[in-house]
Amino acid sequence: MTVFCIPDAISVEQSIATAFQLRTYADVYMNIVNPEDVALDSVELTFKDQYLGRSEMWRLKNSLVSVIYGI
Repeated sequence: MTVFCIPDAISVEQSIATAFQLRTYADVYMNIVNPEDVALDSVELTFKDQYLGRSEMWRLKNSLVSVIYGI
């Protein structure tokens, strides 16, 4: 049996990718940082070609709030 693994992917909006000179399918290195050393004012999630009803949006919001620091 053959198992095909799809690597994890991160999608970045084109203008942001251009500003930071990110290349398509390039390797990305992530580091764990101390939450007190960084700040994030907002997060925008976009779902393309996917229907989300009110109950799904409510569940998504509740699951995200539990992992965000400082709320």
